[in-house]
Amino acid sequence: MDKIRQATPGDSVLSRAIILGLMIPGFVLTVALLALYGYAAWNPTSRPHLNRVSFRLLVYALLAHLVFCIAFTVGTLEGTLGQALCDSIAFFTTISLTFSAGMFFCVALNLPLVLVYKVNGRRMEKYYILGTTVVCIICAVVPLAFGRLGLDTNDMTCWFKNEDHRLEWVLGTQTILVLLTSTGEVLSFLTILRYVVTYEFETRRFRRMAAKSSTGSGTFATTTASQTSPVGSTISMFRNIIIRIGLYPLVSCLLNISASLLDLHVIQSPEPTELVRLSAPSQHAHNHTPLPSRRPISLLRTPTHLRPPRGH
Repeated sequence: MDKIRQATPGDSVLSRAIILGLMIPGFVLTVALLALYGYAAWNPTSRPHLNRVSFRLLVYALLAHLVFCIAFTVGTLEGTLGQALCDSIAFFTTISLTFSAGMFFCVALNLPLVLVYKVNGRRMEKYYILGTTVVCIICAVVPLAFGRLGLDTNDMTCWFKNEDHRLEWVLGTQTILVLLTSTGEVLSFLTILRYVVTYEFETRRFRRMAAKSSTGSGTFATTTASQTSPVGSTISMFRNIIIRIGLYPLVSCLLNISASLLDLHVIQSPEPTELVRLSAPSQHAHNHTPLPSRRPISLLRTPTHLRPPRGH
């Protein structure tokens, strides 16, 4: 039995209902995270903890994702927009998606640079923003200048036009960039994990050597042993930092790769039934990208002695 059928008005209604049903939770989630950040900035207790590069980059990423939610929703639900307005919406959809991915990548990249390679995070902040902005502008302006952004007549949304070489344009200006940032986030997490584990082993070896050198020294040995015996594992002390840095890259990589592959499949198989069937998981992955960001905001309650390094 042939699974491909002609498009019906019900397909368009169902597709828009799915997108709207997924965009609203993504929009609400992003607004809620920004509201939590605003409350933390207003609260005198948590305000000093916000003076970190990672939190500022996080806010930029959430604001860009908020623009993406609004632009994509308008471009999807209002398929009868004029050409100029549709082109503008497609431009903002593309640049906000890539800028959000780039900022989240900078959040993940900042900690290994500061902690492992001793780079000053505050000095790097302007390079994070400038570099991401330049790359995203190029990836959005080039297809707009060549007339590749506009109305997609397959599903009547403002995105890349369904013309020749559409797949190559999506790959070159959006998908590859998102996949590279996701891969970089995971590599940053693995770098931090390796650093913390190596630090733990070196600390344990130092404690064993200190204990052996103090053997037979009577009371002094007892005092030294008590001072060098771990109060708690170093891994346990850094558990919250590992979770904070590791949760987002791992989840982000899964969501971004899934969404990118689904988008590419839709481009290659633009049948109406495929568009409706794949729109739900694709939009779910895009819209819930900020979800792991809830973790670093909740860690504003972290005690002072467990704060991340300065510049993070």
